[in-house]
Amino acid sequence: MKNGAVMVLGAGGHARVVVMALAAMGFGSGIFLDDDALKRGVPFVGGWRYAGQITQAVMREQALAGVRHFIVGFGSVDADGCARRDERYMLALASGLVPLSAISPNSWVEGHLGDGVFIGPGAIVMPGAVIGGNSIINTGAIVEHDCKVGWSCHIATGAILCGGVKVGKQVHVGAGAVVKQGVKIGDHATVGMGAVVLEDVPEGVTVVGNPARVLERAS
Repeated sequence: MKNGAVMVLGAGGHARVVVMALAAMGFGSGIFLDDDALKRGVPFVGGWRYAGQITQAVMREQALAGVRHFIVGFGSVDADGCARRDERYMLALASGLVPLSAISPNSWVEGHLGDGVFIGPGAIVMPGAVIGGNSIINTGAIVEHDCKVGWSCHIATGAILCGGVKVGKQVHVGAGAVVKQGVKIGDHATVGMGAVVLEDVPEGVTVVGNPARVLERAS
């Protein structure tokens, strides 16, 4: 068993998957924080326990009690969700905690990973790829050679980034989406589920469909 308790921020479905990966890495127990106080006392996987809401005071208290590492256990459905992940990550850093990456044992990772990254079961990160800190490469996602994925992104279940794709920060690429080789996706963009992205995506927009097009917002 690895030394040093671990804190997972979040207690939903994605957090349980993160804990499974941590357990496989030898982290046998730890704590989770969640903004929903009703989760206090709710059984969690592997005997992990609820320790309070996500505040700096609680994080510092747990750090003094011996918790050293943290990982963000929230997923996202859009770029706004990625931004919220980033806020929690920065709060934990400011509390003196050290980010920890969770790598599922049946993933394949050849590229470079930043701090606090989650790599899901069956995910593939090929040579030359770079994954920014606090990002998720979720179950079965493929990040091909020489891709660059920015900070606090979520490449969702089954999504495929073909070779040389450049993804900005706080970007959500939806489940089953495919991004053509060499395409650039701007910061804070959202790629919808199943979208086929053939052209560059501007910053801050949502694209959907096959071929992907910018989703017009109601005025």
